Amino acid sequence: MAGSSNSGSGSASSGSGSSTSGSNATVLDRQMVTTGSVSITVEHIDEARAQVESAATSAGGYVQARDESAGEDGGSSSYSSITIRVPADKYDATLESIRGIGQVTSVETQAEDVTLEVADTEARVKTLESSIASLRTMMEQAKTVDEMLAVEKEISTRQEELDGLKAQLQTLKDDVAMSTLKVRLSGPDAEVEEPGPQSFFDGVAEGWNDFVRNIGYFLAALGYMLPLLVVLAVLGVALWFIIRRAVRNSKARAAANPVQAARQPMPGQMPQQAVRPNGIVIPAAQQPRGPQSASQQPSQRPAAHTKPQSNETPSTGDAPPSELNK
Repeated sequence: MAGSSNSGSGSASSGSGSSTSGSNATVLDRQMVTTGSVSITVEHIDEARAQVESAATSAGGYVQARDESAGEDGGSSSYSSITIRVPADKYDATLESIRGIGQVTSVETQAEDVTLEVADTEARVKTLESSIASLRTMMEQAKTVDEMLAVEKEISTRQEELDGLKAQLQTLKDDVAMSTLKVRLSGPDAEVEEPGPQSFFDGVAEGWNDFVRNIGYFLAALGYMLPLLVVLAVLGVALWFIIRRAVRNSKARAAANPVQAARQPMPGQMPQQAVRPNGIVIPAAQQPRGPQSASQQPSQRPAAHTKPQSNETPSTGDAPPSELNK
């Protein structure tokens, strides 16, 4: 196997490789798809946009898309995004020309090797073309209508697949021949939109970086709160020992005085109600607090209703003397 390399500035063919099949060697030029983005802060967006479009036209390219947002006064734009396509061999020169428009805040260039994809698609196209040619020969040699219809149906299916592959191949070749550059223009006071991930693997890498960054933030917060957590842990252990000791003492008192323990509830329990022998329930708030039981307490009976005595007494001064002598 032999190989050679060629260097170019953003060109479609940045190298060459060789693959050997038997005694024949086929040299494949490297097919590279170049895409990039650049963010620039400028004083006058309208003038900068005109310069970007002029740079694309001068390089033999064109403006593919344009996105603008008007300023607060409704006049000149405060933000503009322009997507241009230029020949691959003039990508670097165009990028350098655009960088001089204003202050560059970010720039990114990616190159994707699609050599194998292009070669595979071309091989499948050739295979389908050869297969369709063979089917056409078979249709000419068909003797019955059923055979002709079956061959024609197969030709139609393969022709549809061939057209799709040709369109895919043409798109790949266009992407290789014309590089894509997205230019973001913003004013001095405008917020610059950060470019997002351009592919699946870029998204995975960005997600992993965010995960590692968040782990660092979590560890920093944990270290900041560690003294407080230690104090809370010590207080929690002390409170647990206090509650445990109170429960243990309550159980000890209950074992030493069963009568008193039956009257007084355990910590966390509802107070029990006492019942007199006559069936009257005594609320817990009115139960006796001394060592005597409910049966030993003097019963409270309602006082008997007596006829109120008159406060009037016979006056001795008003009675006649005869009555007093008697």
